[in-house]
Amino acid sequence: IARKRPSAEPSLGDHDDSHFQVPCRDDTMRQLEQLGAMLPAAADRTTHARLLRRLADELARLRSGSSSSTAGNGAAVGSPAKRRQESPPSAAEPPNKRQHLVAAKVEAADPLAAPVRDLQMEGKREKAIDELISTEKSYLDDITILITYFVQPIRERQLLPPDQQTQVFGALETVLGVNKALYEMLVQGDNVGRALGNCAAFLRLYSTFCSSQDQRIETLNKILSKNTALKLFLEQTHKLPVVRKLDLQTYLSKPALRLCKYPLLIREILKNTQARTETL
Repeated sequence: IARKRPSAEPSLGDHDDSHFQVPCRDDTMRQLEQLGAMLPAAADRTTHARLLRRLADELARLRSGSSSSTAGNGAAVGSPAKRRQESPPSAAEPPNKRQHLVAAKVEAADPLAAPVRDLQMEGKREKAIDELISTEKSYLDDITILITYFVQPIRERQLLPPDQQTQVFGALETVLGVNKALYEMLVQGDNVGRALGNCAAFLRLYSTFCSSQDQRIETLNKILSKNTALKLFLEQTHKLPVVRKLDLQTYLSKPALRLCKYPLLIREILKNTQARTETL
């Protein structure tokens, strides 16, 4: 049964002020229900994350309204003498610690604190997943530039013999194929853990590729000291806007840098994955 809104607002001196809170809470709860109904229909990850943030903001507003009402009632009931006896917070105590203690007390007494915290964690988790996807796309673009503007022209112009090509470039095309498959699974909304698990065996190629990175770059530098045609080609390619003034050695180091980035990204996703969630 819906609570009837009072026709006239009572004065501030009335003892029962529950009718001040009910309309506000009812309006907010209706907004929360509407937002909650929209979540299953979210077409993409960005829309879903935006709705989650709106839902968290509404819950936080509802919680702050309840807390301020409770604080106001307590001030009215307390006597002036009691209020004078209350000492202000110690100036020596760090402000952030004091705020943390207050927030902990509010969360312990407020049933809305847990939903807000869960939604905030979910928002951070979605942000971490988006970072994994966006950085994967940037990495794919870099490897594509490496193959398109360096590896393929060098092979077509025979600027390096086949054995030196293998020493310098290794299995770059295979590495690119693995990351393309991973990226496609991620953008299609596949489970992050499942996507990484499906590519785990192929990602081991990185261990072989990256273990010889220093030797690969050292070999390239020795070749450049003697191969004038290759050196001239690299100087011309370095001027292309798409290359962004990055040399071949920098592009060859991209796979090793990406390999070091994966644990950091996955750790951030795990940190913001709720304990009751069985999968990433």
